[in-house]
Amino acid sequence: GEYRLRVAAVDMSGKSGSVEREVTAFGMAHHEFALGDLILSSVRDGRGNDLRAPVVLQISDGQLATYTELYTNKPGALSDTQVVFEIADTADGPTLQTSKAEIRERTDLTMRQALAVVPVGALPPGRYIVRAVVSRGDKNIGKLTRPFSIAARSMASGSRSCAARPTTFPASWTTC
Repeated sequence: GEYRLRVAAVDMSGKSGSVEREVTAFGMAHHEFALGDLILSSVRDGRGNDLRAPVVLQISDGQLATYTELYTNKPGALSDTQVVFEIADTADGPTLQTSKAEIRERTDLTMRQALAVVPVGALPPGRYIVRAVVSRGDKNIGKLTRPFSIAARSMASGSRSCAARPTTFPASWTTC
């Protein structure tokens, strides 16, 4: 079913905050194909086996970590699925940048992880959308979107474009 998750917290100094998210809970018995959520994080904020997704993501180091999962109830049915992460100004706007996802498959062949580190350092500061476009063969079968922003970088601090940095996703960032 469809649910709304609300979380609120207050720290010891009295600062408070809250977040609200829509959640869909379902079983795979009647679904041959399903997508997990699109998770975004700064590469710098990942620790060990964790991909730490903030409520509002602001990239300041030019590296955007992207992650989603694909599920099936038929082992092997995901074998020809691919995921491409696209950066755009709007959900339906022209693609500014693309990165093909690295695919990691669970041994029982019922789940795939799609992940990439997308270099966004060459893009100007501002708000953007990430699209995870899922395809099977040459047919698009799903799309997830999530917003993020790129912070202004201070040239005095020696910042530079991160577009040429390696885009490998740490092997420790996995849920298998």
